[in-house]
Amino acid sequence: MDAPSPRDLIAHLQDLPDPRHHNVVHSATNLVVMALVAIIADCDDWEQVADFCEHHRPWFEQYLDLPERGTPSHDTFDRFFGMLDPVAFEAFFQNYTQDLAGRKPEPGDAKLKPLAVDGKCVRRSFKDADRNSAVHLVSAWCGQQGITLGQIATDIKSNEITAMPRLLEMLDLRHRLVTIDAAGCQKEIAGLIVNKGGDYLLQIKANQPTLLARAKAGFENQPIRATAEQSFTDAHGRVEGRRLATVCSDEAGVDGSAWPGTRTLVRLRSVRVVGGQCQDEDRYYLTSVDPGCARELLDRCRGHWGIENKLHWVLDVAYREDESRIRLHHGAENAGRLRRLTKNIIKLAPSPKKKMSIKRKRMMYGRDLDRVLQVLLPGTISEA
Repeated sequence: MDAPSPRDLIAHLQDLPDPRHHNVVHSATNLVVMALVAIIADCDDWEQVADFCEHHRPWFEQYLDLPERGTPSHDTFDRFFGMLDPVAFEAFFQNYTQDLAGRKPEPGDAKLKPLAVDGKCVRRSFKDADRNSAVHLVSAWCGQQGITLGQIATDIKSNEITAMPRLLEMLDLRHRLVTIDAAGCQKEIAGLIVNKGGDYLLQIKANQPTLLARAKAGFENQPIRATAEQSFTDAHGRVEGRRLATVCSDEAGVDGSAWPGTRTLVRLRSVRVVGGQCQDEDRYYLTSVDPGCARELLDRCRGHWGIENKLHWVLDVAYREDESRIRLHHGAENAGRLRRLTKNIIKLAPSPKKKMSIKRKRMMYGRDLDRVLQVLLPGTISEA
């Protein structure tokens, strides 16, 4: 049975509130659609977006009701996305992403669908030469589909710990295994995930010294319940082996009432051979998953770092996010949301070739705007 077609982009945008109250020349729908098309087509800042829209005005006029004055200036894009309510824009982002993802159902081979949560700093978004004011974005990334399901900015003078619960509250966590690094190893976050019907895999580090000591002692004093092994050679010739072991958390003295839903302690022993030198490291995790699921836990421990390699790295290399100086009001957060949405769109769209980088696809879309239209507004033109 074919997956249902997503609602048109313009239909989703009807519910997006326009923050401007007077002197409105370009509608919110036009600004968002033109920005998305331009960013898909390899534009990285508002000057490039405005130049692209001006150059392709005849193409946009076929599908949008543009005013006689022409296309928006870069200042118009900057002001609009700086003023746009990030909560309302996030609701649009999540709803449209859910409809897009309906075209490509998630693989059903995993018992629990992975959801990695991690933060990223937009390094040049700081204001007034205060580099500490740079915007920090927390994303929820689905490794199976390779798309971002949600994004939120941390509060000023705050950190990921306060932003993660707000992001998780927005998401459907049923049948999800949420993986978070040591910054999110918090009892409140564990409880939130369990209450929303999900499971968690939280890394334990020195920021939880008592818990880390109990985890280490647990593996010294209690019988191992299950193990799983994995070895591979990466593209740079490094040989790595991993061995994961589990013990029951209650036997190791971890209070299940303090850590809601906790069932298992995990030890991941990593051995790496680089240039003839052997390096080994033990990493510890706390999870609500049954201790017998060692193979799945091993896959999820490694899979969590896909958010760094397949999202954050791509944003910096293909979108030059760290170089972006967009910073007016909510501009950096909303521009980051546009980048992640266009990456979702490109990822879920059919590719003309099996192996094409995001950057190469963006350049291809810039040369053939009808391909962009097929992605954004399915059914508008022939797929032939």
